[in-house]
Amino acid sequence: MQCPICFSDQIESYHRKNGYQFYHCSSCQLVFVWPMPENLAAIYNEEYFKLADLKKGFGYINYNQDREAMRNIFLKYLEVIKKYTGGKKIFDVGAASGYFLNLAEKQGWQTAGIEISESAAQKARQAGQEVATGKLIEAALAEKFDAVTMWDVLEHVDNPQAYVKKINQLLEDNGLFAFTTIDRGSLWARLWGKRWQLFIPPEHIFYYSKANLKILLQSNGFEILEIKKIGRRSYLPYIFKMLYNWQKLNLWRKLYYYSLNNNFLRKIVVPVNLRDNVFILARKIRDAKEKRIAIFHNFMDNIGGAEMVGLTLARGLKADFYSTNIDEEKISKMGFSDVKIKSIGKIPVNAPFRQQLALWRFRRLNLKNQYDLHLIAGDWAVSAAAANQPNLWYVHSPIREIWDLYEYTRKNTVPKLVRPIFDLWVRYNRHLNLKYVKKVNQIVCNSNNTKKRVEKYLNRQSEVVNPMVDTAKFHYNKNGDFWLSVNRLVPYKRVDLQLAALAKLPAEKLVVVGCYEKARHFKKYSNYIKAIKPANVEILSWVGEQELIDLYANCKGFIATSEDEDFGLSVVEAMAAGKPVVAPNEGGYKETVINGATGKLIDNINEDKLVEAIIEVGKDPAKFREACLKRAKEFDTQVFIEKIKKQITPIL
Repeated sequence: MQCPICFSDQIESYHRKNGYQFYHCSSCQLVFVWPMPENLAAIYNEEYFKLADLKKGFGYINYNQDREAMRNIFLKYLEVIKKYTGGKKIFDVGAASGYFLNLAEKQGWQTAGIEISESAAQKARQAGQEVATGKLIEAALAEKFDAVTMWDVLEHVDNPQAYVKKINQLLEDNGLFAFTTIDRGSLWARLWGKRWQLFIPPEHIFYYSKANLKILLQSNGFEILEIKKIGRRSYLPYIFKMLYNWQKLNLWRKLYYYSLNNNFLRKIVVPVNLRDNVFILARKIRDAKEKRIAIFHNFMDNIGGAEMVGLTLARGLKADFYSTNIDEEKISKMGFSDVKIKSIGKIPVNAPFRQQLALWRFRRLNLKNQYDLHLIAGDWAVSAAAANQPNLWYVHSPIREIWDLYEYTRKNTVPKLVRPIFDLWVRYNRHLNLKYVKKVNQIVCNSNNTKKRVEKYLNRQSEVVNPMVDTAKFHYNKNGDFWLSVNRLVPYKRVDLQLAALAKLPAEKLVVVGCYEKARHFKKYSNYIKAIKPANVEILSWVGEQELIDLYANCKGFIATSEDEDFGLSVVEAMAAGKPVVAPNEGGYKETVINGATGKLIDNINEDKLVEAIIEVGKDPAKFREACLKRAKEFDTQVFIEKIKKQITPIL
């Protein structure tokens, strides 16, 4: 005979009760019943979940009522699980009639489970829960989950190794396994020895300790995150029932029936903590060859180029994504519903509180060595570098409003009366920014233009890896009758310059796809743009991924006017659709657009020069097609991911 947990052959007879033989492993201290009960499903019949008679010796008086006493404890378990995962899908093993799943569903989880008892599983399904009937290790389950729970079940199963292995297979990478079970290694259990009240076969088959639970989890690809002694909350009749089954005293029997039939006493909840039960939270460990990576981005309620880069990194590196203000609908529309995004909280929509709270939340974020690398993909998120090492910062730009666009922001966005306060705010955040950037291990910039800013303002050297475009998504259909512009509706994008030019070209059409944040100053500029637009300009505030791809495929050409653009991802997307680009000869555009081959770069841009460029390129936009497609492939997603991997390899 071998130990079912550590496989040692140092097994000895230990105890006998209720006709069942107990054995003890002297190597890992496991106690278990052998031979196993032949038909576990027969034990967990309808009577098990609702039986007031003491003769059977185990089971519940009324499962749902007994579980109601544990409501607040279950909610705390859900809070702990949520702390470690931003996931939404949870699977409960031993779901019974679905009490816990109902609670989880009310907390926003997508729920499913399995239960060996047909009668209990049927009640769960009647309550609207997706609960299968049967043993987990025999079930064909293809779906993956973010968390699997097992409340007071592990001691009941007949093959814990197989169960924990199956749970690992059910989980996503870094998924969580949360469970409670009995602890024979506790002081209370050791004091009572073979008279411990939880020796109740055939209900309990395995009697664990922390040491053998650790072996069980580690051997099946888990690491323990939390382990705690826990108490229970039970109704008074259940307490008397347990006492009678343990000690067989007539006093407990009388008190049991008396309290059961007394409307007041039967509703009394008694907290009991003998410290012989444990709560364990474990995380699935990825294959040793795969490194665990976390990505940090400021906020995800407005999806622009920087956010798309962050999401692409998360997908390409199989990384978890941490952010604030997560708009799942927009993320899904842009084709990234598969990326696991974890919220670190909500922040205001208006500046400067939005930026300051993002900085504060990321400064407080401490993932405690859960990951092998932390990749910072947002400017305000750089404060996370202080507590999360090792790290790499992929820079779209140093914070523009406090560095290169300070004067522009002060003049064009900040009211005169508030400017002295703005100056203090800038000085304070420059200090913090320089402080946190010192904690960054390695810096990679999206363009040479950004690299120069990093060196000028932050006094740090960096490498350059241009961001990506998934060129396979884009295609050329025709050079249609409209020009396209894709921007955030913020002042430095100079969309008003495009509108002024189109006002002088009534025969041309322009479609502006302009996303904007909900802050007051963003709305102000957006409203201004909408107020001054000429009749031949259409502004779309938000489009999904497929609609945007269709616009690129059918436009005549692309117009970009951002001031000293960091890189300009949208112009690469346009070239991936075979469309020429008209843009200023400055910033990141100089690194993407080849003047005369893939479009027109304008020196010292103004509305009249923009008009001339639109007319020039618009005469024969199709002639730029092949050069544009060729140029765009240099920025393909796979190329980008491979270059990033080369940058992070030395850190890992």
